[in-house]
Amino acid sequence: ELEQILPPSLLRRNANNQLLFDNALNPPGRDPWRIWNLRLEIIPVPEATPEQLILSAREAAKAGARFYELKDVGAENLFKAWREYRAAWITLEALDDKPELYEDVRERIAQISTELNHRCSQLMMQFQRAVQFRSRRDAVATLEDVRRRFPTAEHRCHNLAQEKAYEHEL
Repeated sequence: ELEQILPPSLLRRNANNQLLFDNALNPPGRDPWRIWNLRLEIIPVPEATPEQLILSAREAAKAGARFYELKDVGAENLFKAWREYRAAWITLEALDDKPELYEDVRERIAQISTELNHRCSQLMMQFQRAVQFRSRRDAVATLEDVRRRFPTAEHRCHNLAQEKAYEHEL
């Protein structure tokens, strides 16, 4: 997976911005190439003074750390930790000069994302197993577990569970 973050300073507010994919290794375009599984996320960054942004990001990171400590206590706490760290990251993206906290937050997001994705994969496999063994009760219970662990569409697993529920009429 490749991720490219465009800093706010490169974008024009209230104007059309264009993202161009150019295969510089293939001029003048004789060999076919493609981009697939592209996901574009437009995230508004807050407007405030640098001091306010850093303070807000620190508070979100502290909340993320608290939720992470409680990840085994409540099903949704790992998700909440991810969401808080993500809020801290988005807040710090508004700064031109990134503080040390920025790298710490990015590391924590990566770590927690890995855990969340692993949990999502486990739950989806559990769901597939229930479908395969024609256990509607187990399939519904697994989807409910996904909804508890991923309560909003901020993480892709939430929508994946909704797609599976619709696909299997659950």
